[in-house]
Amino acid sequence: NPSQAVGWGAMYWQYTEIPEKVKASSNELALERKYFIQKQDKNGKLVLVAVDSQHQPQTGDLLKVVIYINANRDFEYVQLKDMRSSGSEPVDILSAYKYKDGLSYYQVTKDVATSFFLSILPKGNYVFDYELRVAQAGNFATGISTVQCMYAPEFGAHSNGERIRTK
Repeated sequence: NPSQAVGWGAMYWQYTEIPEKVKASSNELALERKYFIQKQDKNGKLVLVAVDSQHQPQTGDLLKVVIYINANRDFEYVQLKDMRSSGSEPVDILSAYKYKDGLSYYQVTKDVATSFFLSILPKGNYVFDYELRVAQAGNFATGISTVQCMYAPEFGAHSNGERIRTK
């Protein structure tokens, strides 16, 4: 810059990695994602069973994706993006404003991910969830969940990559 004016710039390094090799990362924002199979017990009550090596979803099962966020301070204009595995389809496909646990947000479902847009994310712990239907049997990468301030990308976190096996 040969002039007397101050010039500002930024550089970001972006690369691709095999999804299940990605390790969780956090700073003032932290998140964790879990999968649960929704089943009915003998009395007809809805029960959530955590997906693990003992309990694997089958084709046709309803999965509940639960994302826990911890914000160490107040944030504005935050996007939470959760990538989906190939063998599942979203149940709620319409985009809409929602209100839950004192938070107002806009939920958008697209081809490979579900995103939540928040104007304000106050300090605290929050839970976001949505449902998926298991459409195909197989062994699929789940992708990662990412939370990030849209205008201050240095404040963000992401979950670790996983694989989900369906019968």
